[in-house]
Amino acid sequence: MGNNHNLLAFPTKPYFIGEDGYIIKKVINGATLATLFSAVRFDAVHLHDTSVARLQRWKEGRLSNNEGSKV
Repeated sequence: MGNNHNLLAFPTKPYFIGEDGYIIKKVINGATLATLFSAVRFDAVHLHDTSVARLQRWKEGRLSNNEGSKV
């Protein structure tokens, strides 16, 4: 389901072993969003900081509709 093309990270995968049910023996962690953004040359820190700043301005009622629709 996940791949770099659509920016959906590969999910964390638990590997199961057992006949009487599921026993988690090993977990392989998927990629983080920061890793994916970095792979496509986006600055994850800048995206985070910009998003937090815009959210704060929205909460304070200081974000225009035009500004809010910008990517």
